[in-house]
Amino acid sequence: MSGENELAHVTKRWAGIGKELFTSADNYVLQISESVPADNVVRQLILAAVMCIDMVLKE
Repeated sequence: MSGENELAHVTKRWAGIGKELFTSADNYVLQISESVPADNVVRQLILAAVMCIDMVLKE
C-alpha cells in the first residue's frame, strides 16, 4: 500500500536466563520515529497503545 509510514517499532529484548525462566516480566524497546515531533500527542497515543497491548496479552 502506498502512503504507509511506520510511526513506531516495538521489540522484545532478552532479559537473561534467570529472569526469563523464573518470572513473567519482559523487557521491551519502543522506538518512535523521528518523523513524529517531540511535542505531538501521537507519541502519547503510541505509548498508551503499547502499554495496553502488553496488559492484554500478558494478563
